[in-house]
Amino acid sequence: MTPSNDHPYELHQHGGGFTVFEAADAVGLPITQLNRATLRGTGGQMMVLDFDSTQVLVDGNQLAELFGHLLGGRVKTIRKGKHGDCVVAKIQIAEM
Repeated sequence: MTPSNDHPYELHQHGGGFTVFEAADAVGLPITQLNRATLRGTGGQMMVLDFDSTQVLVDGNQLAELFGHLLGGRVKTIRKGKHGDCVVAKIQIAEM
């Protein structure tokens, strides 16, 4: 998938081990360290992703499809943006 400048996510062509979250800094986290993933709100308004030492919060709208891609290990990058109904409005990364 080739993203436009405002596309909220990019998929790996052949699978990959890391997902990059573009917030104030770009942080790459290995999907194998994802301990828990929660999708909150109707249609997916927030994703809470707990990795070994990091928590990522993704706020937006209609995040369910993105959530499915992430759990399948197919997401290369998540950034603020909009594509169709999927909106990523904010990404927060906190060290635990």
